[in-house]
Amino acid sequence: MSDSTRWEDAWALDLPGETAEQILFGLVLKDLAHGTSFDVEFGEDGPVLEVDFVCGDELEGTTYRLLLVAEVAGPEERDLLTEFAEEALGEMAATAQEAVDGAELLDEAVLDAIEVRAVPEDEERWDLVCPDWLAPDGAEVPFGFRPFRKTDGSPWPSDEMLGRFSRVVVVPTERGYRLYGVNLPSEEEPAED
Repeated sequence: MSDSTRWEDAWALDLPGETAEQILFGLVLKDLAHGTSFDVEFGEDGPVLEVDFVCGDELEGTTYRLLLVAEVAGPEERDLLTEFAEEALGEMAATAQEAVDGAELLDEAVLDAIEVRAVPEDEERWDLVCPDWLAPDGAEVPFGFRPFRKTDGSPWPSDEMLGRFSRVVVVPTERGYRLYGVNLPSEEEPAED
């Protein structure tokens, strides 16, 4: 398709963000949506849209805000895109809830015990989910930063811990951070050693 048929649309989805479990749900939903691609055909003779989702997030008070951008190739059909995005997000939300229902609390740390640092590309972990608002200046979002223990500089979570789950999610709390292990229903669980 030519460049003239490329366009974008964006939405902000406000979700409850008062508890660690609510933020966990939002982060898993963001992880499921970010980077997904769809070829959407509307009816037999309807338009075809190539849709790529890119996500970000922020926390404002007790509201977790999922920022969703659709990068689209195809005719500018905003109403059809919105209808598709709502349906796709609804399916992803059901998957996210299933994953959150089976989440395992792995560890907790007080705020002063953890430092979030930018990491080079070869140390990025796609299976580590962190809120965008924790990214230090200059870090690539969503994978170019990672929490470390201040006491010894070791990664938190460890690579071993990351290997046990589809995703390990860092959830900020009032007093610090929680780590949750999550297995996504759409992915096979990692093999145990």
